[in-house]
This record gives sequence, structure tokens and C-alpha cells, in this order.
Amino acid sequence: LGLLFATKETAIIAIPILVLAAALATIADRISRVMRRDEIPEPWSLSSIRWPTRDHAVAGIVIFLFLNLTLYSSFFTNPTGVIDAVRSPWRWTMRSGSEHVKSFWYYGAILIKLELPLLLAALTGGLLILRRGARFHLFVGAWACGNLLAYSMIGYKTPWLIINMLIPMAILGGHAVQRTFDRVSSPGLRLIALLAVLALLASFAHLTREVNLSHYDDNRNLVGFFSEYGRELGLPLYRDELVGYVYAQTDRDLGNLLKLIEKESSATAKKPAIYVASPDYWPLPWYLRDYDRIDFSGRRPMFEPDGNPGIGHQIIIARNDQLGDFANATGFRVSPTSYNLRPGVLLVLLVRENSTSESETNQ
Repeated sequence: LGLLFATKETAIIAIPILVLAAALATIADRISRVMRRDEIPEPWSLSSIRWPTRDHAVAGIVIFLFLNLTLYSSFFTNPTGVIDAVRSPWRWTMRSGSEHVKSFWYYGAILIKLELPLLLAALTGGLLILRRGARFHLFVGAWACGNLLAYSMIGYKTPWLIINMLIPMAILGGHAVQRTFDRVSSPGLRLIALLAVLALLASFAHLTREVNLSHYDDNRNLVGFFSEYGRELGLPLYRDELVGYVYAQTDRDLGNLLKLIEKESSATAKKPAIYVASPDYWPLPWYLRDYDRIDFSGRRPMFEPDGNPGIGHQIIIARNDQLGDFANATGFRVSPTSYNLRPGVLLVLLVRENSTSESETNQ
């Protein structure tokens, strides 16, 4: 619990779901036993609960507090970090106006479009445990449903959070396969079941390859099931950039911008100074890490009376819609092409006309 709360902001959601799932599984298991009359459970009582010893309880609390106080205070260098950790859950309630707010059906649409084989296997496992399932599998089913419902109710959604749903769904799918093979004794039926499982695995493998290798940066998210059908119907959930694991991915076109910067740099005696005026620039700090002087301001520079930007940089990286701010700038030429950083963000390069001579003089 200490590591969970110290590393995941979603712990505040996960813990209530796990506790509630365990309680529901226990209740369902006892009801199922009573209805079958094959085993009458003992009545509930506080004395029947296996409580931790005092030493274990104190040790657990100390470990929990030590981990969280140490990590949230940045090893006791930032005490306010502990207070911020307590305040952090309320940030979820203040994100209603964010561009990341999606509809209730967002995660359900991803499951249908990109996890259909797993979804079918999990639903099969869910039906089997409803009929007769052990307490653990009842817990996993409640855990999967609780995660899907809780994260769907929260307006702020990002695709990577769906991992919380996929893990219990995978366990349910595995349970369905196990139960199927346990109940089927005929070699012919077992062969059919085996072929069905292999078909599911082949579909998994194909989707894995498409998402992770072939279309890992396709911001249109054309990979998966029902994409074309959804686009033909004009369903909002299936429009580009809405349903898929690729989420505002850095475009390959950024590589062309980096090549242009490298080309301009090779024309000077030393690496030029770069000024980044675009407020959208990640992951440029990584790609430009070898440049000695680079300023990520996120805003246009101040201009001198003669129209020159009041900076000593040889290269300016600006967003396409900032070009109007440089209309009266002198001494700079604008790259003829805009470069995609990610969907909706175009970058342009402004290079000082006399950068070569200035660099040679400085050298």
C-alpha cells in the first residue's frame, strides 16, 4: 500500500474498488453456497476475522508513512510535497474543462476497437463465474467491472489508464479457457476449443504487431476493429484521434525539422544558440540536448527598435500561428515548410541570415 500510494495517483481509485470487490465477492460466495446447500457457511462475526497482531499493524503503518513521507518530501527536502500529495485527488475534480475530457463510453469503445478478443474472452469468463465461480474469480470479475465503471464515470480520460481494466480481464479470459478445457472431455470438442483459443491468440498477435510496430505513431488510429464502419456512420467515438492507444504521438515529421537544424548548424563554426518560442515543444528538450545554448521560453522574444529580436540566438523555433509575431522581424529567414510536432501543432524554423559570419567572427 505504501508503494502504491507513493507511485500512483490512481491509488485513491484503486483501493476502494479492490476493497468493494473483495466484499462483494465474499457476499456472493456465501449466497451461492447457501443456495446450493452443499456447504452452509458459518455466520459472520467479528471474532471470526483474522485481524493482524498489534506488532504487524504498527509495522505496516510505520512502513506506509515512511515510504510516503520520504518520497513525497523528495527525501525530506520539500516538506510541502506531502501536503500536495494529500491535495492531489481534488485535481481530478477540477479537470472538467480539459481537452482530455471524454465521454462515458470512451474506454468501452477502445475495448471494442482494440481489445475485442480479450473482451470476448473476459465476458465468457464472467458468465461462467456468475453461474458458479470461486470467491477469487468473483473478486476478479467485480474488480474488472468496478474499474471500467469508475474510470468511465471520471470525465478526465487518457488511453493508458485502460491497463487497469485489461489486467483483471486477462485473468477472466484465462479462467474461461481453463474452465472450458476442464469441462470438455471429447477429443473432438477439445480440438475445436483449442482452435478457438489459437484464433484468439492469432488476433491478439496481429493487433499487438499493428499497434506496437506498424502503426505506433498513427495519430489517426486506423488500427483495430470496426474503424471503417464507425467512420462511415460518423460515430464521434470512432473519429480520428479519439479512440486508440496512439494519443498525441510525436510525428515522424519532427525528424525533418531536426535534420534542418543540423544542416544549419553544420554551416557554422560552432553549434548555434537556439530560442524556442513555441509553447508546445516536448520532446525537443531531449532531441536538442547536445546544444550548449538553448532557451525554452514558450513565447515570442522582445524586439529591438530596428525589428531585430532582442536575443543573440541564431535559430528560432516557433509555432506556425506565431508567424504573425515575426512579421516585422529583420535579419531572419523563415523555413518554407512547416513541420508536424504532433496533431494540430506545426513548427517553423527562423534562421538568422548572418548567422554564419557572426559565428565565424565569434570563433
